Amino acid sequence: QGAVTVSRIGTPLRIASKNSGVTGLLTFTIYSLLWALLLLIPGIVKSYSYSLAKYIQMDNRDLRAEECIKKSMKLMKGKKMQLFLLDLSFILRWLAIPIITIVVFLTLLFIFSGNIKELFGYALLIILAGILCAYLAVIYFVPYIETTRILFYEEVIKEQQIEE
Repeated sequence: QGAVTVSRIGTPLRIASKNSGVTGLLTFTIYSLLWALLLLIPGIVKSYSYSLAKYIQMDNRDLRAEECIKKSMKLMKGKKMQLFLLDLSFILRWLAIPIITIVVFLTLLFIFSGNIKELFGYALLIILAGILCAYLAVIYFVPYIETTRILFYEEVIKEQQIEE
């Protein structure tokens, strides 16, 4: 386990490249999708039950996917709402980019409402800027969210070890 270090950041990619994590991630995804087909809310709840399975598999490469899922369900008892609220905290960051792009577009629409040709040029520029912002967001937010979830997993593991 240990602290999150720069050398551990690429761990999911190394596992996937060795093919040991790919089948597990595929299994977790299929389980979550099957629950989501039943109903939306139970599907979301179950996906939170399975959310630690990929980290369990990273720490215990000898475990099968089903064992990782069972261990994740055990670890997530009473913790699903905590992780859900943690995930909710990321939504405003994700929504900021399209909101800013739309506000800029509407402002330019208001300013240049008389000249459509100029507005089209600015709209294209805004769309390109929005796409660039989205890529930058992915480069920044995905590692940030994944690191936060890894830290959540490590806290849950510490709590379990204290309880045992």
